[in-house]
Amino acid sequence: MSAAEILYREEGPVGVVTFDRPRVLNAFRRSMFASLLETLEAATADPLLRAIVLTGSGRAFCAGIDLKELAARAERGAAVERSTLEAIQQITRTIVLREKIVVAAVNGPAVGFGAELAVAADIRIAAEEATFAFPEVQRALFATGGSTHLLPRLVGLGRALDWLVSGRTVSAEEALAAGLVTRLVPRKDVLEVALEEARRIAANAPIPVGRIKRLLRGSFDSELERGLRQEVEHTLACLDTEDFSEGLRSFFRGRSPRFTGR
Repeated sequence: MSAAEILYREEGPVGVVTFDRPRVLNAFRRSMFASLLETLEAATADPLLRAIVLTGSGRAFCAGIDLKELAARAERGAAVERSTLEAIQQITRTIVLREKIVVAAVNGPAVGFGAELAVAADIRIAAEEATFAFPEVQRALFATGGSTHLLPRLVGLGRALDWLVSGRTVSAEEALAAGLVTRLVPRKDVLEVALEEARRIAANAPIPVGRIKRLLRGSFDSELERGLRQEVEHTLACLDTEDFSEGLRSFFRGRSPRFTGR
């Protein structure tokens, strides 16, 4: 993996993580998950940092998992190992359970894993053109990153069920109205507004800020761990189906999938 695929810099007490594969809308290849996890674990453990901003290069936040790499691995009989899924879940644990505030600067489409990252974040600043989608079911996959647990607690059970089982694209305006997005701003201002929010938080006393996050998160996330474990098992089960192979084939051939339930 190119070291440039996950960029990290610090602006005073704020760490900025940028997903940097703009040609493929910042889709994550397998090795990037470990790199992002390592970056987040180091940043959230740094006593000099007070907040973290996540964003993407170019016109997208993150288009999810790189399906070309996934298809190549599927042909070799190793679509996604348990270790990769557990790295994804550990990213969620690091964002949700550490006391540092994480702000998602959603500068464009957030799809699959990208939408899951946004859901895991504490605050979401989105471009007016941003979109959110959980399209896993359209490829016979299963949602990960804690989205089955976290999303209904943000937008309600009905909306979460709609978004997760339809796989449809949700506009920034709908996401704002549902409570997923904190603020909508012009695309050119997304990162700066997110940084301003992070700096504002960073200027406050870190002990009460961290304790507020821990208390608020703990008030409804006591079952997060069970949800994360169950997502891994359901994802592995979905990967072991004929429909999963059909989902990949149809995606690359530009046609609608013909699922059989096998």
